[in-house]
Amino acid sequence: MVKVLVVDDSSLTRAILTKTLMEAGHSVVSAGNGKTAMDVFTVERPELVLTDLMMPEMDGIELAKLIRARDNKVPIILLSAEFNKEIKLRSEKVGINDYLFKNFEKKDLLRKVETLLERR
Repeated sequence: MVKVLVVDDSSLTRAILTKTLMEAGHSVVSAGNGKTAMDVFTVERPELVLTDLMMPEMDGIELAKLIRARDNKVPIILLSAEFNKEIKLRSEKVGINDYLFKNFEKKDLLRKVETLLERR
């Protein structure tokens, strides 16, 4: 069992992600924004982070930057409704490992999670 931190300002998206990950046997902690997520990350020490891009108080890229300052190895997946060249460049610069579109299929989410966990 792996502990995953799910960060999204949408409670519905958090619930869907949490249910999917728990059904796959993972432990899940969650946060509704990047600022709270950093506190949860510090206390819970998750083995993988799945974060939304656009959130109040701190976006997913800023969150990833802070996580990387503390832990350079934890895999981070960025979740967004859209990706463009600027987002991809900013994401790569801070060390985000993979991307997932918000209209994801559960099997795609689980495949990305498992692949990143195998690489650690």
